[in-house]
Parts: sequence; structure tokens; C-alpha cells
Amino acid sequence: MINGPFVICNGDDIYGEEVFSILFDHLNENKNNMTLGYKLGNVMPDKGAFNRGIFEEENGFVKKITETLGIEENNLEEKGLNKNDLCSMNLFGLRKETLDMLYEKLVKFKEEHKNNPKIECYLPTELNNLISEGKIKMKIYETDESCLGVTNPEDESILRDKLKLVS
Repeated sequence: MINGPFVICNGDDIYGEEVFSILFDHLNENKNNMTLGYKLGNVMPDKGAFNRGIFEEENGFVKKITETLGIEENNLEEKGLNKNDLCSMNLFGLRKETLDMLYEKLVKFKEEHKNNPKIECYLPTELNNLISEGKIKMKIYETDESCLGVTNPEDESILRDKLKLVS
């Protein structure tokens, strides 16, 4: 059903308007994939642990994405992170060819893990695999925007309060 460039994003996050403009412009003007790099400190939930794909970039392109689990404000140093590190909020502009390659990886992942129904196939990890295999290039645009999301159960009421302030 998808036959051209497209955007993929989390359904439980609220992204700013500016990042969608960047996505739109890039996909209309470029042939490579792209993503937004958020500063980790701008996208940390108020409470609880969270996961993020941490970017390494080189010359404006993603060199590596490391899915990092169980991040909390009090364990950043222990995990080798700081609030200025660029991270993924699972907001990607992808080409149709990339989707086809991701589909192949998903089929393989499901076959390899068919006896483990709780294991997750992380999109940043699979994109990283395609990058490291030299199959795709991904432009990264740094943004200072924040992103509102529901990571932990208590985030829903916090998000509701923040949205009231915006309206």
C-alpha cells in the first residue's frame, strides 16, 4: 500500500509542528532516509524509566543507533549518557525500499524468536542494522523541541495537565 516516502512515528507521543515540516521538506527534496535527533534532556519523562535509541552521527548522518533500556535521570552517567546526547523519539522519514528491507528483517526476527512472545523487535535497532550493513543512509536533523509522551502509567495525568497549559 505504501509506494513512496512516508513518516513513521509513535502513536503515544505528541510531536511539535516544526519537526513535521522538517520531515516533509526532506522527503520531498532528498532520496535518503531521515530522522530527528532530540536532546535527551528535552524528552525525559518526569518520573520513571524509559528507553531511547541513542544516536552517533557523522557528517550529518546517523552512524549508529544504540537502543538503551531503563534510562532514568539518576543513572545517566552510569549508562554513559548526558542530557545533550541526541536520541530517537521514533520519528523517521523512510523510503519505500527501506520498508521492504525492514519487513524482511521482521520476518527473520519473528522466525528466530518464535518461542519468545515477549521479546520486542526495536525499530531503531533494525534501522541501525541496515545502516551498519551499508544498505541505507539516514540524514539526522537536530531539534531543540521537546516531545510529550506516555511512557509510564503516571505520565497520562502529567500529559493531561501539560496539554491544558497549551490550549
